[in-house]
Amino acid sequence: MVHLQAIQAAINNSNSTEELISNLCTTLRSYPAVALKESEPILERLFKQSFSTGAKDTGAKIDPGDEHAFEWFKSNPIGFISALGNFGITESSWNVKKLRGKDLSSAKQLALGRATEANYKLQRIVNSDITKAVTLGRILAWIDDPKRDFYNYGWFPMHDGREKDVSLLFERRNPMTYWELRKTFEVDHVIPKMVINRHTGRREAQVSAYNCRCEVARWPKSRRQLVNQGLLSQTA
Repeated sequence: MVHLQAIQAAINNSNSTEELISNLCTTLRSYPAVALKESEPILERLFKQSFSTGAKDTGAKIDPGDEHAFEWFKSNPIGFISALGNFGITESSWNVKKLRGKDLSSAKQLALGRATEANYKLQRIVNSDITKAVTLGRILAWIDDPKRDFYNYGWFPMHDGREKDVSLLFERRNPMTYWELRKTFEVDHVIPKMVINRHTGRREAQVSAYNCRCEVARWPKSRRQLVNQGLLSQTA
């Protein structure tokens, strides 16, 4: 990502630790505004492609430029846009704190290591946002299906040992109605939920949307479900 090049330039142009700190702070504080301006057109294109992929999975026709969907995507408090906005402040305070008192060589090494780590985190957020855009496209496409209520809906973590406890919590809601699944994705998915960490046994707040790899799916309701819910007559 672009910020690695800017940080590398700030490091290379520094002749003392104090100058390094000053150069990094200047670069990082100006980064969010520049990055947001440059990234939004790219993000919108990425969103529309991913959104369309999710919608095509359903066989439904839906406008990939859905304004409500893109505004939700942009304002997601733990998404890519917000991560860019917070990046400069977080990184600047870290560098001032950690680099002061170090010799120049050590300070440069620490700064570059931190920037590389931050770059990796941003890449994970982008990957997670692609998954969310595909999922959102799928969910919004289902709303216009005349047979929408004839299906059960579900939330499915990867089950590879790295899934979060909050994702397992949502999975236990299965089967859900369409509107229950939509609320899970648009609301519960992006706010902290108190869960018991199965690895530590301690209560903690987890946010499902962080580095999320979960998928949503639907499957036909049984005849008994359809009859009980008044969607099918007993004689049909």
